[in-house]
Amino acid sequence: MSTYIQDVKRRNSKLYEVLEEFGRDAPHLGDLAQRLRENHAQIKKLETKLREIDAEEPPTLEVEDDDLLEMAALLVEALKTRYNPAQTRALLADFIQQMLWRAQPCASNMTLAA
Repeated sequence: MSTYIQDVKRRNSKLYEVLEEFGRDAPHLGDLAQRLRENHAQIKKLETKLREIDAEEPPTLEVEDDDLLEMAALLVEALKTRYNPAQTRALLADFIQQMLWRAQPCASNMTLAA
């Protein structure tokens, strides 16, 4: 949604460039003004929607210990059998904020993202 807002703002910027260059002599001045109003209304609507989404309470999720163990087993299996470095980094980046590896074998310190 924010990418779309940026796109509309970019389009507005182009319309303003036309207005700055030609002033009152800009071609289809009425259409330009109408498009600017529509774009501003659309930006305002989308920004309001984003604020509403940000203000929403996240859903509660209750997970049983067995479910966590099953998920861990599936994750380990996926990493062992379907290794793709780019996909693995993207997956792990979603929930691991930082990994520090020490010189000792099998010693690591992971910080989970909040």
